[in-house]
Amino acid sequence: MTAKNRIYAFFIALALLFWNPVSFYALYASTPAFASATLHFFYWAVCIAGALSIVLVMKNKTSERVNNILLACAYAGIFFAVLVVIDRVVPVPRAGEGLIFQPQTRVRYHTTEFDFTAEINSLGFRDRAVAVDKGGKFRVVCVGDSFTFGWGVSVENSWPKKLETYLAGRGYKNIEVLNLGQPGQCTATYKKIIAKAVPLLKPDLVLVGVLEGDDLVQLYEDNYRARHPNPNGSFWNTLSGKAHAAARLYLAASFKNVMSRLKQNMSRPVEVQLIWKRQATARINAFNDLQRINFSTWDSSVQELFRGGNLNPALLSYYMDFPLHEMIFNDLRHPATQWAARTMDQDFQEMKKMCDTHGARLVFVNIPDNFFIGHLVMRNPSDSVLAEYLEKNNRIGEIYRSIAAAHALVYIELIEHFRRLPDKTAYFFRYDGHPNETGYQEIADYIGARLLEKNIIPKE
Repeated sequence: MTAKNRIYAFFIALALLFWNPVSFYALYASTPAFASATLHFFYWAVCIAGALSIVLVMKNKTSERVNNILLACAYAGIFFAVLVVIDRVVPVPRAGEGLIFQPQTRVRYHTTEFDFTAEINSLGFRDRAVAVDKGGKFRVVCVGDSFTFGWGVSVENSWPKKLETYLAGRGYKNIEVLNLGQPGQCTATYKKIIAKAVPLLKPDLVLVGVLEGDDLVQLYEDNYRARHPNPNGSFWNTLSGKAHAAARLYLAASFKNVMSRLKQNMSRPVEVQLIWKRQATARINAFNDLQRINFSTWDSSVQELFRGGNLNPALLSYYMDFPLHEMIFNDLRHPATQWAARTMDQDFQEMKKMCDTHGARLVFVNIPDNFFIGHLVMRNPSDSVLAEYLEKNNRIGEIYRSIAAAHALVYIELIEHFRRLPDKTAYFFRYDGHPNETGYQEIADYIGARLLEKNIIPKE
Protein backbone atom coordinates (compact mmCIF):
# COMPACT_ATOMS: atom_id res chain seq x y z
CA MET A 1 0.00 0.00 0.00
CA THR A 2 1.41 3.40 -0.99
CA ALA A 3 1.67 6.42 1.30
CA LYS A 4 -0.96 8.20 -0.77
CA ASN A 5 -3.39 5.30 -0.29
CA ARG A 6 -2.83 5.52 3.47
CA ILE A 7 -3.92 9.17 3.32
CA TYR A 8 -7.04 8.23 1.35
CA ALA A 9 -7.89 5.48 3.85
CA PHE A 10 -7.24 7.81 6.82
CA PHE A 11 -9.65 10.49 5.64
CA ILE A 12 -12.36 7.96 4.74
CA ALA A 13 -12.01 6.44 8.22
CA LEU A 14 -12.14 9.94 9.77
CA ALA A 15 -15.40 10.66 7.94
CA LEU A 16 -16.84 7.35 9.15
CA LEU A 17 -16.45 8.50 12.75
CA PHE A 18 -19.56 10.58 11.99
CA TRP A 19 -21.21 8.59 9.23
CA ASN A 20 -22.07 5.44 11.16
CA PRO A 21 -25.18 4.14 12.99
CA VAL A 22 -23.70 4.73 16.45
CA SER A 23 -23.04 8.41 15.75
CA PHE A 24 -26.48 8.72 14.17
CA TYR A 25 -28.01 7.44 17.39
CA ALA A 26 -25.86 9.68 19.60
CA LEU A 27 -26.63 12.88 17.68
CA TYR A 28 -30.16 12.32 16.40
CA ALA A 29 -31.94 9.96 18.81
CA SER A 30 -33.90 12.84 20.36
CA THR A 31 -34.98 14.32 17.01
CA PRO A 32 -37.79 13.40 14.55
CA ALA A 33 -35.11 12.38 12.03
CA PHE A 34 -34.30 9.26 14.06
CA ALA A 35 -37.75 7.86 13.29
CA SER A 36 -36.98 7.83 9.55
CA ALA A 37 -36.26 4.33 8.23
CA THR A 38 -34.76 5.96 5.12
CA LEU A 39 -32.10 7.72 7.21
CA HIS A 40 -31.29 4.55 9.15
CA PHE A 41 -30.77 2.73 5.84
CA PHE A 42 -28.66 5.62 4.53
CA TYR A 43 -26.32 5.61 7.53
CA TRP A 44 -25.83 1.84 7.38
CA ALA A 45 -25.23 2.01 3.62
CA VAL A 46 -22.65 4.82 3.95
CA CYS A 47 -20.90 3.04 6.80
CA ILE A 48 -20.66 -0.28 4.93
CA ALA A 49 -19.66 1.41 1.67
CA GLY A 50 -17.00 3.44 3.51
CA ALA A 51 -15.54 0.40 5.25
CA LEU A 52 -15.46 -1.49 1.96
CA SER A 53 -13.74 1.49 0.29
CA ILE A 54 -11.01 1.50 2.94
CA VAL A 55 -10.32 -2.21 2.33
CA LEU A 56 -10.18 -1.74 -1.45
CA VAL A 57 -7.94 1.33 -1.19
CA MET A 58 -5.53 -0.39 1.19
CA LYS A 59 -5.29 -3.37 -1.17
CA ASN A 60 -4.64 -1.09 -4.17
CA LYS A 61 -7.83 -2.29 -5.89
CA THR A 62 -9.01 1.20 -6.84
CA SER A 63 -7.82 3.58 -9.54
CA GLU A 64 -6.43 7.07 -8.91
CA ARG A 65 -9.67 8.59 -10.21
CA VAL A 66 -11.81 6.53 -7.86
CA ASN A 67 -9.50 7.40 -4.96
CA ASN A 68 -9.88 11.11 -5.69
CA ILE A 69 -13.66 10.79 -5.76
CA LEU A 70 -13.60 8.91 -2.44
CA LEU A 71 -11.34 11.59 -0.95
CA ALA A 72 -13.68 14.37 -2.10
CA CYS A 73 -16.64 12.55 -0.55
CA ALA A 74 -14.67 12.10 2.69
CA TYR A 75 -13.80 15.81 2.80
CA ALA A 76 -17.46 16.74 2.24
CA GLY A 77 -18.57 14.30 4.95
CA ILE A 78 -16.01 15.66 7.43
CA PHE A 79 -16.99 19.27 6.68
CA PHE A 80 -20.67 18.49 7.23
CA ALA A 81 -19.85 16.63 10.46
CA VAL A 82 -17.90 19.62 11.78
CA LEU A 83 -20.87 21.92 11.10
CA VAL A 84 -23.24 19.57 12.95
CA VAL A 85 -20.90 19.28 15.94
CA ILE A 86 -20.54 23.08 16.08
CA ASP A 87 -24.33 23.40 16.04
CA ARG A 88 -24.50 21.00 19.02
CA VAL A 89 -21.67 22.30 21.21
CA VAL A 90 -21.83 26.07 20.71
CA PRO A 91 -24.48 27.48 23.09
CA VAL A 92 -27.31 29.07 21.18
CA PRO A 93 -30.04 30.76 23.23
CA ARG A 94 -33.40 29.40 22.18
CA ALA A 95 -36.95 30.33 23.01
CA GLY A 96 -38.91 27.61 24.69
CA GLU A 97 -41.15 25.38 22.65
CA GLY A 98 -44.60 26.85 22.18
CA LEU A 99 -47.91 25.04 22.51
CA ILE A 100 -48.51 25.49 18.77
CA PHE A 101 -46.17 28.06 17.18
CA GLN A 102 -42.68 29.44 17.84
CA PRO A 103 -43.17 31.93 20.71
CA GLN A 104 -42.76 35.67 20.14
CA THR A 105 -42.89 35.54 16.34
CA ARG A 106 -44.87 37.61 13.85
CA VAL A 107 -46.06 36.89 10.34
CA ARG A 108 -47.84 39.36 8.07
CA TYR A 109 -50.50 38.09 5.67
CA HIS A 110 -51.13 40.73 3.05
CA THR A 111 -53.37 40.13 0.03
CA THR A 112 -55.84 42.16 -2.00
CA GLU A 113 -58.62 40.95 0.33
CA PHE A 114 -57.02 41.41 3.74
CA ASP A 115 -53.96 42.58 5.62
CA PHE A 116 -53.31 41.22 9.11
CA THR A 117 -50.36 40.27 11.28
CA ALA A 118 -50.44 37.11 13.38
CA GLU A 119 -48.52 37.71 16.60
CA ILE A 120 -47.66 34.68 18.72
CA ASN A 121 -47.46 35.10 22.50
CA SER A 122 -44.87 33.68 24.89
CA LEU A 123 -46.87 30.45 25.28
CA GLY A 124 -46.90 29.80 21.55
CA PHE A 125 -50.42 30.57 20.34
CA ARG A 126 -52.13 33.49 18.62
CA ASP A 127 -53.50 35.60 21.43
CA ARG A 128 -52.58 38.39 23.78
CA ALA A 129 -50.13 37.69 26.62
CA VAL A 130 -51.68 35.07 28.90
CA ALA A 131 -50.71 33.97 32.41
CA VAL A 132 -50.52 30.21 32.87
CA ASP A 133 -52.40 30.50 36.16
CA LYS A 134 -56.00 31.41 35.38
CA GLY A 135 -56.62 32.68 38.91
CA GLY A 136 -60.33 32.87 39.60
CA LYS A 137 -61.35 33.22 35.96
CA PHE A 138 -63.55 30.81 34.03
CA ARG A 139 -61.19 29.84 31.23
CA VAL A 140 -62.37 28.71 27.79
CA VAL A 141 -59.90 27.24 25.27
CA CYS A 142 -60.90 27.20 21.58
CA VAL A 143 -59.13 24.66 19.35
CA GLY A 144 -59.57 24.41 15.59
CA ASP A 145 -58.15 25.25 12.18
CA SER A 146 -57.82 28.54 10.28
CA PHE A 147 -61.50 29.35 10.90
CA THR A 148 -60.74 29.37 14.63
CA PHE A 149 -57.30 30.97 14.22
CA GLY A 150 -59.07 33.92 12.59
CA TRP A 151 -57.61 33.79 9.11
CA GLY A 152 -57.96 37.15 7.37
CA VAL A 153 -58.57 39.32 10.45
CA SER A 154 -56.84 40.59 13.58
CA VAL A 155 -56.92 38.24 16.56
CA GLU A 156 -59.47 40.44 18.32
CA ASN A 157 -61.83 39.83 15.39
CA SER A 158 -61.44 36.03 15.49
CA TRP A 159 -64.50 34.22 16.80
CA PRO A 160 -62.87 33.11 20.09
CA LYS A 161 -62.06 36.72 21.06
CA LYS A 162 -65.42 37.96 19.82
CA LEU A 163 -67.02 35.22 21.93
CA GLU A 164 -65.23 36.63 24.97
CA THR A 165 -66.60 40.09 24.13
CA TYR A 166 -70.10 38.67 23.59
CA LEU A 167 -70.12 36.99 27.01
CA ALA A 168 -68.62 40.02 28.75
CA GLY A 169 -71.34 42.18 27.22
CA ARG A 170 -73.95 39.97 28.89
CA GLY A 171 -72.48 40.32 32.33
CA TYR A 172 -69.95 37.47 32.27
CA LYS A 173 -66.93 39.61 33.11
CA ASN A 174 -64.85 36.97 34.86
CA ILE A 175 -64.29 34.91 31.72
CA GLU A 176 -61.28 34.36 29.50
CA VAL A 177 -61.46 32.86 26.01
CA LEU A 178 -58.15 31.74 24.46
CA ASN A 179 -57.53 31.20 20.75
CA LEU A 180 -55.56 27.99 20.09
CA GLY A 181 -56.46 27.71 16.41
CA GLN A 182 -53.89 26.44 13.89
CA PRO A 183 -54.45 26.81 10.12
CA GLY A 184 -54.58 23.72 7.93
CA GLN A 185 -55.22 21.22 10.72
CA CYS A 186 -57.84 18.64 11.70
CA THR A 187 -58.88 16.59 14.73
CA ALA A 188 -55.64 14.57 14.56
CA THR A 189 -53.81 17.79 15.49
CA TYR A 190 -56.49 19.15 17.85
CA LYS A 191 -56.03 16.18 20.18
CA LYS A 192 -52.28 16.85 20.31
CA ILE A 193 -52.89 20.52 21.11
CA ILE A 194 -55.36 19.56 23.83
CA ALA A 195 -52.92 17.02 25.28
CA LYS A 196 -50.36 19.81 25.72
CA ALA A 197 -52.62 22.76 26.51
CA VAL A 198 -55.20 21.35 28.91
CA PRO A 199 -52.75 20.16 31.61
CA LEU A 200 -50.90 23.51 31.39
CA LEU A 201 -53.75 26.01 31.06
CA LYS A 202 -56.34 24.06 33.08
CA PRO A 203 -59.40 25.39 31.21
CA ASP A 204 -62.93 24.89 32.48
CA LEU A 205 -64.31 24.52 28.96
CA VAL A 206 -62.80 23.37 25.65
CA LEU A 207 -64.55 24.25 22.38
CA VAL A 208 -63.38 22.22 19.39
CA GLY A 209 -64.28 23.95 16.13
CA VAL A 210 -64.57 21.30 13.39
CA LEU A 211 -64.97 22.72 9.90
CA GLU A 212 -67.90 21.28 7.98
CA GLY A 213 -66.45 18.61 5.70
CA ASP A 214 -62.87 19.86 5.46
CA ASP A 215 -61.70 18.16 8.66
CA LEU A 216 -62.70 14.80 7.19
CA VAL A 217 -60.71 15.60 4.05
CA GLN A 218 -57.66 16.56 6.11
CA LEU A 219 -57.86 13.38 8.17
CA TYR A 220 -57.88 11.27 5.05
CA GLU A 221 -55.12 13.17 3.27
CA ASP A 222 -52.78 13.61 6.23
CA ASN A 223 -53.18 10.18 7.78
CA TYR A 224 -54.70 7.52 5.55
CA ARG A 225 -52.79 8.39 2.38
CA ALA A 226 -49.55 8.73 4.33
CA ARG A 227 -49.95 5.17 5.62
CA HIS A 228 -51.26 3.75 2.36
CA PRO A 229 -49.04 4.91 -0.52
CA ASN A 230 -50.56 5.07 -3.98
CA PRO A 231 -50.13 1.58 -5.49
CA ASN A 232 -50.18 3.11 -8.96
CA GLY A 233 -47.24 5.41 -8.19
CA SER A 234 -43.96 4.42 -9.79
CA PHE A 235 -41.16 2.96 -7.71
CA TRP A 236 -38.90 5.90 -8.48
CA ASN A 237 -41.54 8.51 -7.61
CA THR A 238 -42.16 6.79 -4.27
CA LEU A 239 -38.44 6.52 -3.59
CA SER A 240 -37.86 10.15 -4.53
CA GLY A 241 -40.66 11.30 -2.24
CA LYS A 242 -39.25 9.36 0.72
CA ALA A 243 -35.74 10.65 0.08
CA HIS A 244 -36.95 14.25 -0.14
CA ALA A 245 -38.90 13.95 3.12
CA ALA A 246 -35.96 12.30 4.88
CA ALA A 247 -33.55 14.99 3.67
CA ARG A 248 -35.76 17.77 5.05
CA LEU A 249 -36.03 16.01 8.41
CA TYR A 250 -32.30 15.41 8.49
CA LEU A 251 -31.25 18.98 7.74
CA ALA A 252 -33.70 20.38 10.30
CA ALA A 253 -32.33 17.99 12.94
CA SER A 254 -28.70 18.63 11.97
CA PHE A 255 -28.91 22.38 12.45
CA LYS A 256 -31.71 22.68 14.99
CA ASN A 257 -29.92 25.32 17.10
CA VAL A 258 -29.21 27.55 14.12
CA MET A 259 -32.77 27.15 12.83
CA SER A 260 -34.14 27.98 16.26
CA ARG A 261 -32.07 31.14 16.40
CA LEU A 262 -33.27 32.20 12.96
CA LYS A 263 -36.88 31.72 14.00
CA GLN A 264 -36.27 33.52 17.28
CA ASN A 265 -34.82 36.53 15.47
CA MET A 266 -37.85 37.00 13.22
CA SER A 267 -38.78 40.33 14.80
CA ARG A 268 -39.85 41.74 11.46
CA PRO A 269 -43.08 40.37 10.02
CA VAL A 270 -42.55 37.85 7.22
CA GLU A 271 -44.22 38.95 3.98
CA VAL A 272 -46.17 35.82 3.13
CA GLN A 273 -47.48 37.25 -0.15
CA LEU A 274 -43.99 37.09 -1.68
CA ILE A 275 -43.59 33.47 -0.57
CA TRP A 276 -47.02 32.56 -1.96
CA LYS A 277 -46.21 34.22 -5.27
CA ARG A 278 -43.02 32.16 -5.70
CA GLN A 279 -44.79 28.94 -4.71
CA ALA A 280 -47.75 29.59 -7.01
CA THR A 281 -45.48 30.46 -9.93
CA ALA A 282 -43.52 27.22 -9.48
CA ARG A 283 -46.73 25.19 -9.21
CA ILE A 284 -48.34 26.80 -12.28
CA ASN A 285 -45.17 26.42 -14.37
CA ALA A 286 -45.14 22.70 -13.52
CA PHE A 287 -48.72 22.12 -14.78
CA ASN A 288 -49.11 19.47 -17.43
CA ASP A 289 -51.22 20.15 -20.55
CA LEU A 290 -54.51 19.05 -18.97
CA GLN A 291 -53.90 21.07 -15.83
CA ARG A 292 -53.07 24.12 -17.94
CA ILE A 293 -56.38 23.76 -19.80
CA ASN A 294 -58.22 23.34 -16.50
CA PHE A 295 -56.57 26.45 -15.03
CA SER A 296 -57.44 28.50 -18.13
CA THR A 297 -61.17 27.86 -17.54
CA TRP A 298 -61.06 29.52 -14.12
CA ASP A 299 -62.23 33.08 -13.62
CA SER A 300 -59.46 35.44 -14.76
CA SER A 301 -59.59 37.23 -11.39
CA VAL A 302 -58.88 33.96 -9.56
CA GLN A 303 -55.99 33.16 -11.91
CA GLU A 304 -54.42 36.56 -11.27
CA LEU A 305 -54.91 36.28 -7.52
CA PHE A 306 -52.94 33.03 -7.50
CA ARG A 307 -50.22 34.42 -9.78
CA GLY A 308 -49.85 37.52 -7.62
CA GLY A 309 -49.55 35.64 -4.33
CA ASN A 310 -52.97 36.77 -3.13
CA LEU A 311 -54.40 33.27 -2.63
CA ASN A 312 -52.84 30.41 -0.71
CA PRO A 313 -51.05 28.24 -3.35
CA ALA A 314 -51.97 25.13 -1.34
CA LEU A 315 -55.47 25.60 -2.75
CA LEU A 316 -54.11 24.90 -6.22
CA SER A 317 -53.40 21.31 -5.16
CA TYR A 318 -56.95 20.89 -3.91
CA TYR A 319 -58.45 22.23 -7.12
CA MET A 320 -56.12 20.34 -9.43
CA ASP A 321 -55.53 17.06 -7.61
CA PHE A 322 -58.66 16.63 -5.51
CA PRO A 323 -61.37 18.85 -7.06
CA LEU A 324 -64.39 16.82 -5.86
CA HIS A 325 -63.28 16.26 -2.28
CA GLU A 326 -66.46 17.85 -0.88
CA MET A 327 -68.60 15.42 -2.88
CA ILE A 328 -66.57 12.39 -1.81
CA PHE A 329 -66.72 13.17 1.89
CA ASN A 330 -70.39 14.05 1.70
CA ASP A 331 -71.05 10.43 0.62
CA LEU A 332 -71.56 8.37 3.76
CA ARG A 333 -71.01 5.12 1.84
CA HIS A 334 -67.60 6.07 0.47
CA PRO A 335 -64.74 4.10 2.12
CA ALA A 336 -62.66 7.27 2.51
CA THR A 337 -65.52 9.00 4.34
CA GLN A 338 -66.09 6.01 6.60
CA TRP A 339 -62.39 5.77 7.42
CA ALA A 340 -62.16 9.51 8.20
CA ALA A 341 -65.33 9.38 10.35
CA ARG A 342 -63.96 6.46 12.41
CA THR A 343 -60.67 8.30 12.86
CA MET A 344 -62.43 11.49 13.95
CA ASP A 345 -64.49 9.46 16.42
CA GLN A 346 -61.28 8.04 17.93
CA ASP A 347 -59.78 11.52 18.10
CA PHE A 348 -62.76 12.83 20.04
CA GLN A 349 -62.61 9.85 22.37
CA GLU A 350 -59.03 10.81 23.23
CA MET A 351 -59.88 14.50 23.56
CA LYS A 352 -62.79 13.69 25.87
CA LYS A 353 -60.62 11.48 28.05
CA MET A 354 -57.97 14.19 28.36
CA CYS A 355 -60.53 16.86 29.24
CA ASP A 356 -62.29 14.61 31.77
CA THR A 357 -58.95 13.85 33.44
CA HIS A 358 -58.32 17.55 33.99
CA GLY A 359 -61.86 18.61 34.84
CA ALA A 360 -62.64 20.43 31.59
CA ARG A 361 -65.89 20.12 29.66
CA LEU A 362 -65.60 19.39 25.93
CA VAL A 363 -67.97 20.86 23.33
CA PHE A 364 -68.16 19.90 19.63
CA VAL A 365 -68.74 22.97 17.41
CA ASN A 366 -69.60 22.41 13.74
CA ILE A 367 -68.14 25.46 11.93
CA PRO A 368 -69.81 26.44 8.62
CA ASP A 369 -68.03 26.27 5.26
CA ASN A 370 -69.53 28.18 2.35
CA PHE A 371 -70.06 24.98 0.32
CA PHE A 372 -72.79 23.77 2.65
CA ILE A 373 -74.60 27.02 3.45
CA GLY A 374 -75.14 28.70 0.07
CA HIS A 375 -72.81 31.66 0.64
CA LEU A 376 -71.08 32.85 -2.51
CA VAL A 377 -67.32 32.34 -2.84
CA MET A 378 -65.53 32.38 -6.18
CA ARG A 379 -62.76 29.83 -6.66
CA ASN A 380 -63.06 27.53 -9.68
CA PRO A 381 -65.86 26.96 -12.23
CA SER A 382 -67.37 23.94 -10.47
CA ASP A 383 -67.85 25.71 -7.15
CA SER A 384 -71.26 27.18 -7.85
CA VAL A 385 -72.67 23.84 -9.02
CA LEU A 386 -71.16 21.95 -6.09
CA ALA A 387 -72.30 24.49 -3.54
CA GLU A 388 -75.90 24.38 -4.76
CA TYR A 389 -75.96 20.59 -4.53
CA LEU A 390 -74.19 20.34 -1.17
CA GLU A 391 -76.41 22.95 0.44
CA LYS A 392 -79.45 20.81 -0.35
CA ASN A 393 -77.81 17.43 0.30
CA ASN A 394 -75.55 17.97 3.29
CA ARG A 395 -74.71 14.68 5.03
CA ILE A 396 -71.68 15.87 6.99
CA GLY A 397 -73.88 17.03 9.84
CA GLU A 398 -75.05 13.45 10.37
CA ILE A 399 -71.48 12.30 10.91
CA TYR A 400 -70.62 15.12 13.31
CA ARG A 401 -73.84 14.76 15.33
CA SER A 402 -73.34 11.00 15.70
CA ILE A 403 -69.76 11.47 16.94
CA ALA A 404 -70.86 14.07 19.48
CA ALA A 405 -73.70 11.81 20.67
CA ALA A 406 -71.41 8.79 20.97
CA HIS A 407 -69.27 10.66 23.51
CA ALA A 408 -72.12 12.55 25.23
CA LEU A 409 -70.79 15.91 24.04
CA VAL A 410 -72.73 19.13 23.74
CA TYR A 411 -73.06 19.76 20.01
CA ILE A 412 -73.39 23.23 18.46
CA GLU A 413 -74.08 23.46 14.73
CA LEU A 414 -74.13 26.74 12.82
CA ILE A 415 -75.08 25.38 9.39
CA GLU A 416 -78.82 26.06 9.47
CA HIS A 417 -78.28 29.47 11.05
CA PHE A 418 -75.99 30.57 8.20
CA ARG A 419 -78.34 29.10 5.60
CA ARG A 420 -81.12 31.32 6.87
CA LEU A 421 -79.06 34.51 6.65
CA PRO A 422 -80.51 36.47 3.70
CA ASP A 423 -77.28 38.14 2.53
CA LYS A 424 -75.10 35.50 0.86
CA THR A 425 -72.10 37.79 0.20
CA ALA A 426 -71.56 39.62 3.50
CA TYR A 427 -69.95 36.97 5.72
CA PHE A 428 -67.09 35.39 3.75
CA PHE A 429 -64.17 36.76 1.74
CA ARG A 430 -65.20 36.57 -1.88
CA TYR A 431 -62.13 34.70 -3.16
CA ASP A 432 -60.29 33.41 -0.10
CA GLY A 433 -63.42 31.76 1.34
CA HIS A 434 -62.75 32.32 5.05
CA PRO A 435 -65.17 34.33 7.17
CA ASN A 436 -64.57 38.05 7.27
CA GLU A 437 -65.00 40.17 10.40
CA THR A 438 -68.79 40.07 10.03
CA GLY A 439 -68.73 36.30 9.60
CA TYR A 440 -66.58 35.71 12.68
CA GLN A 441 -68.91 37.96 14.66
CA GLU A 442 -71.90 35.90 13.56
CA ILE A 443 -70.14 32.66 14.55
CA ALA A 444 -69.21 34.05 17.97
CA ASP A 445 -72.69 35.40 18.71
CA TYR A 446 -74.37 32.13 17.80
CA ILE A 447 -71.95 30.01 19.85
CA GLY A 448 -72.27 32.38 22.79
CA ALA A 449 -76.06 32.25 22.70
CA ARG A 450 -76.05 28.44 22.63
CA LEU A 451 -73.56 28.21 25.51
CA LEU A 452 -75.77 30.44 27.67
CA GLU A 453 -78.95 28.68 26.54
CA LYS A 454 -77.49 25.31 27.59
CA ASN A 455 -76.17 26.74 30.89
CA ILE A 456 -72.61 25.76 30.04
CA ILE A 457 -71.21 29.10 31.24
CA PRO A 458 -71.79 29.49 35.00
CA LYS A 459 -73.76 32.50 36.17
CA GLU A 460 -71.74 35.00 38.18
